[in-house]
Amino acid sequence: MMGMTSRAAAMLKEKLLESCYDAGIGFRIFMVKNDRREKTLIIKPDRAKEGDKVLELDGVRIFIDPECAALASERELDYTDEPQGTLFIK
Repeated sequence: MMGMTSRAAAMLKEKLLESCYDAGIGFRIFMVKNDRREKTLIIKPDRAKEGDKVLELDGVRIFIDPECAALASERELDYTDEPQGTLFIK
Protein backbone atom coordinates (compact mmCIF):
# COMPACT_ATOMS: atom_id res chain seq x y z
CA MET A 1 0.00 0.00 0.00
CA MET A 2 1.20 3.52 -0.76
CA GLY A 3 2.31 5.68 2.13
CA MET A 4 2.65 9.43 2.61
CA THR A 5 5.10 11.55 4.53
CA SER A 6 3.79 14.03 7.07
CA ARG A 7 5.23 16.85 4.91
CA ALA A 8 3.25 15.68 1.86
CA ALA A 9 0.08 15.32 3.96
CA ALA A 10 0.51 18.83 5.39
CA MET A 11 0.99 20.29 1.88
CA LEU A 12 -2.11 18.49 0.53
CA LYS A 13 -4.22 19.61 3.49
CA GLU A 14 -3.08 23.19 2.90
CA LYS A 15 -3.98 22.96 -0.82
CA LEU A 16 -7.38 21.49 0.07
CA LEU A 17 -8.07 24.32 2.50
CA GLU A 18 -6.98 26.91 -0.08
CA SER A 19 -9.27 25.33 -2.71
CA CYS A 20 -12.24 25.33 -0.33
CA TYR A 21 -11.52 28.91 0.71
CA ASP A 22 -11.28 30.04 -2.92
CA ALA A 23 -14.59 28.28 -3.67
CA GLY A 24 -16.32 30.22 -0.87
CA ILE A 25 -16.62 27.22 1.43
CA GLY A 26 -16.24 27.70 5.16
CA PHE A 27 -17.94 26.43 8.28
CA ARG A 28 -21.47 27.22 9.42
CA ILE A 29 -22.31 27.42 13.10
CA PHE A 30 -26.01 26.88 13.77
CA MET A 31 -28.30 26.07 16.66
CA VAL A 32 -30.51 23.03 17.19
CA LYS A 33 -32.89 22.29 20.05
CA ASN A 34 -33.29 18.83 21.56
CA ASP A 35 -36.45 17.27 23.03
CA ARG A 36 -35.91 19.15 26.29
CA ARG A 37 -35.63 22.46 24.38
CA GLU A 38 -31.93 22.73 25.25
CA LYS A 39 -29.88 24.58 22.63
CA THR A 40 -26.77 23.07 21.05
CA LEU A 41 -24.50 24.80 18.55
CA ILE A 42 -23.40 22.65 15.59
CA ILE A 43 -20.63 23.27 13.03
CA LYS A 44 -20.55 21.94 9.45
CA PRO A 45 -18.99 22.86 6.07
CA ASP A 46 -21.17 25.27 4.08
CA ARG A 47 -21.33 28.47 2.03
CA ALA A 48 -22.49 31.91 3.19
CA LYS A 49 -26.20 32.72 3.02
CA GLU A 50 -27.91 36.08 2.90
CA GLY A 51 -27.97 37.69 6.34
CA ASP A 52 -25.05 35.65 7.71
CA LYS A 53 -22.33 37.23 9.76
CA VAL A 54 -19.04 36.15 8.15
CA LEU A 55 -16.02 35.81 10.43
CA GLU A 56 -12.42 35.26 9.36
CA LEU A 57 -10.65 33.56 12.28
CA ASP A 58 -7.03 32.46 11.82
CA GLY A 59 -7.57 31.84 8.10
CA VAL A 60 -10.85 29.95 8.62
CA ARG A 61 -14.12 31.37 7.33
CA ILE A 62 -17.07 30.99 9.73
CA PHE A 63 -20.71 31.68 8.76
CA ILE A 64 -23.20 32.35 11.50
CA ASP A 65 -26.82 33.53 11.39
CA PRO A 66 -27.86 36.53 13.54
CA GLU A 67 -29.59 34.42 16.24
CA CYS A 68 -26.58 32.16 16.72
CA ALA A 69 -24.23 35.14 16.54
CA ALA A 70 -25.96 36.56 19.61
CA LEU A 71 -25.48 33.24 21.46
CA ALA A 72 -21.85 32.89 20.39
CA SER A 73 -20.69 36.47 20.94
CA GLU A 74 -17.75 36.80 23.31
CA ARG A 75 -17.23 33.02 23.15
CA GLU A 76 -14.44 30.94 21.62
CA LEU A 77 -14.40 27.86 19.37
CA ASP A 78 -12.17 25.14 20.80
CA TYR A 79 -11.33 21.47 20.20
CA THR A 80 -10.73 18.60 22.56
CA ASP A 81 -8.65 15.74 21.25
CA GLU A 82 -10.30 13.07 23.35
CA PRO A 83 -10.84 9.73 21.57
CA GLN A 84 -13.80 11.09 19.58
CA GLY A 85 -12.47 14.65 19.26
CA THR A 86 -15.05 17.39 19.66
CA LEU A 87 -15.38 21.01 18.56
CA PHE A 88 -17.17 23.13 21.11
CA ILE A 89 -17.85 26.76 21.97
CA LYS A 90 -16.71 27.85 25.36
